[in-house]
Amino acid sequence: MHSLLSGQSYRRVGSSSSKGPEWHGPCPVCGGNDRFHVWPEQGAGTFWCRAEEKGGDLIEFYRWKDGLSYREACERAGQDAKTYTPQSQPSARRGDKAPTFVPRPADPVVALWSEHAAKFAEWCQVQLLDNPVQLAWLATRGVDAGLVTRFCLGWNPADTWRAREAWALPTLRNDAGKPKKLWLPQGLVIPQRINGTVVRLRIRRPEGEPKYYVVPGSGREPFVTGEESAYVVVESELDAICLAGRAGDLVGCVAMGNSTAKPTAALWRLLERAVHVSVALDSDQPQKNQRSGKMEAPGAAAARWWLETVPVAERVPVVGGKDPGEAYAAGVDLRAWVLAGLPPRYHLKERIRRDNAAAQAAQETAVQTPVSEPDPAGPQVKHYQLTVAGREIHVTDNRDVWEELTAAGEIVFSEQELLRLQAALTGLDEPVRAESIERVIDAKQIFTGAYVRRGEIVSEQEVAL
Repeated sequence: MHSLLSGQSYRRVGSSSSKGPEWHGPCPVCGGNDRFHVWPEQGAGTFWCRAEEKGGDLIEFYRWKDGLSYREACERAGQDAKTYTPQSQPSARRGDKAPTFVPRPADPVVALWSEHAAKFAEWCQVQLLDNPVQLAWLATRGVDAGLVTRFCLGWNPADTWRAREAWALPTLRNDAGKPKKLWLPQGLVIPQRINGTVVRLRIRRPEGEPKYYVVPGSGREPFVTGEESAYVVVESELDAICLAGRAGDLVGCVAMGNSTAKPTAALWRLLERAVHVSVALDSDQPQKNQRSGKMEAPGAAAARWWLETVPVAERVPVVGGKDPGEAYAAGVDLRAWVLAGLPPRYHLKERIRRDNAAAQAAQETAVQTPVSEPDPAGPQVKHYQLTVAGREIHVTDNRDVWEELTAAGEIVFSEQELLRLQAALTGLDEPVRAESIERVIDAKQIFTGAYVRRGEIVSEQEVAL
């Protein structure tokens, strides 16, 4: 295993009494930078690749890297296949469980860099808002002027160079010994702000490679549109912004930047509290895996890590295009697509939103319509939520909605129930009144479909809204 370190840019990061010195560096198989861990003095040597979630001893390494049989790998390592005892480094052999994912915190961004980045982003936003061609292109991907303003998108009209030192970046010199400049290329500027501070600038170039350019000095926190109880994970910031404009009240949208990026410690804390994570990495055309020789879709292959690591994650492929932006351009209802991948409670939340919107529209119509004219909309469904005794309850005057909500295990009251409870509790002291309300809510939660009549809880069969 010592031979693996020779000629490579490995660095020693520590040592332990059981494994000996630990080294980090690029993986000889996948090329992942600083993802390959080596313990050369643990037996014949052990390794672990975080990017591929593959590890084991020297024998397993040769089998993984070169496709050797167990006997051939032992010969390569100078070991007797009959007497060699495999090392117990995690996840090396079939059936072993991969070590728990431990996210790394993102490095802090220098304050002076953030200050200059913010000024540049603000200037670029003015240019974008005055550029109808770029605004029209964004609109075709579901990013309207409101979202441009909300997420501070901008347009840099021409390649620009700045002194690196002015942005708190270390001095770099070219072959002639002259200081290099900081390149700010032409393109769509996508800033990322955390608590009002710019922590990253990413520029989408209209042509040339790289297509996406991350300005040096940027942090590596994934782009998150907002904290919610559910999230949709995509690759690009523009896709996340597009989804935020259509379903931001339902989910937080996370842009990882590419399919293989992993959550930072800050994002991991959000995911640990989530009740659902829809993994919607790009639905690319299948490509041949150079190591395995198999055809794989990169987004689908990368999604396996999420499904294996995040307990509440589900793969929700994009329909109508390889990403949400393309799907939007193809006419896909992205809100309906997001809802289709969410648990039932979110469908109820959407039902409430639509009911309330319909009721609000009916009220506005009623105000504008003379009393002498009949109401063409007819009676409207009332459906709203309240917080009572620290618990969320639904209130509806529609039997179908009442049954749908109770079947989903929600705490539901009709308006008639509330009126009956109010009458039954009239005159009671406040402590007794509060205790009675909690008992009724407890009964509703335990006995799904129970109904309040004459101030008493009756069975579902007796319900008549």
